[in-house]
Amino acid sequence: MANRLIKIKWSIKGYHVFRIVPHRDISLKLVLEENNAYDPSAIAVYMPEMNQIPEHLLDIITHEANQRFPAPQSARSTASLQVGRVPANLCQALRQLSENGYAELDGMMCQALGEPEISRHQPRHYHHYHHGHDREGGGAELPCYYFIELAGSHFRDAMRIFEECLPRDDLDRFFC
Repeated sequence: MANRLIKIKWSIKGYHVFRIVPHRDISLKLVLEENNAYDPSAIAVYMPEMNQIPEHLLDIITHEANQRFPAPQSARSTASLQVGRVPANLCQALRQLSENGYAELDGMMCQALGEPEISRHQPRHYHHYHHGHDREGGGAELPCYYFIELAGSHFRDAMRIFEECLPRDDLDRFFC
């Protein structure tokens, strides 16, 4: 059975810490954070290495200089840097997909959709806490798409994992 691509519209958390605004045409890497003290399922979002960024995108300004950014940002200046983290409930689902062999973490990617914004998931805002679930919080986040390539024969099993890890209203709201 052919592989299936799942597209999830959600966000990259942690903008207030990392302050990286990636170009929307650059695929971002998802990396397991093995030693995260707060969440054993944590997954970080990183800019790709310089040699993995298309040449024509390297010097496009993604964020102008201002009081918080003394220099303008470009893919060249942010290559290999951490952009943020995957939301906690989604981390838990992605990690289980990877551990069960339903999807390879290397095959998962993320693409930012533009400028940071205040959490659009009103009235609830979420952030990580010790047990890998979301809790009320909030703040700036980067809207994005997550792309997960599932082995076609495991699609139903993968959907069960999403249903177990994500609240029903999140499933309805975020899956494209």
